[in-house]
Amino acid sequence: VWSVVSDLDLIDVAATEEEKDRIEAHSVNSIPDPTYGGQLQDFAIQGFAAEGKLKTLRLAGGAPRILADAAALHGLSWGADGRLYFSPSNAGGIQSVPAGGGEVRAVTTLDRRQGELAHRWPSALPGGRALVFSVQRAGGEAPEQGRVEVVSLSSGERKPLVEEGAFPSYVPTGHLLYTRGGRVLAAPFDLRRLELRGPAVPIVEEVSLSP
Repeated sequence: VWSVVSDLDLIDVAATEEEKDRIEAHSVNSIPDPTYGGQLQDFAIQGFAAEGKLKTLRLAGGAPRILADAAALHGLSWGADGRLYFSPSNAGGIQSVPAGGGEVRAVTTLDRRQGELAHRWPSALPGGRALVFSVQRAGGEAPEQGRVEVVSLSSGERKPLVEEGAFPSYVPTGHLLYTRGGRVLAAPFDLRRLELRGPAVPIVEEVSLSP
């Protein structure tokens, strides 16, 4: 049983016990798998990196499909536009590739002047307009010393959402989940404006994280 730590008299994040239960249930499958990238398309396909390549494997059977180079996979997400969004290396931006194979495109570019070292843990938002991701910065060895941002897939415009957070993911309750200090937090998120609508509260304690 996962506990929700919140004071609804002070922070109106989950108005009812039923809504809090939904956030908890969704959060189990919403934090990206830091090793293999996670399962995709309602768990019908597994995405993973092996032998320096991004691959997918249908769980019903068949041979793996090679999609792109990925020396060190740090997050993988299936977009509504049929593309896979992934972080292929220890020091680079987010890329995308069609789920069936094809041209690899750059989604984000590191801003070296701002001390950015890597963009990781992409999570495509519903509607195919944008995705959230983590920015690892110089001087921040732990993932949670970075920043959570959202990027428009049409314009490439980036917007900061959370300072000192990592592993972002949107859940159907209308919340953005992210980690900080070994906890999972949930903040109400406006999908149309691509911005937070209120403060976050912790919903899961003592989470083990990997960079």
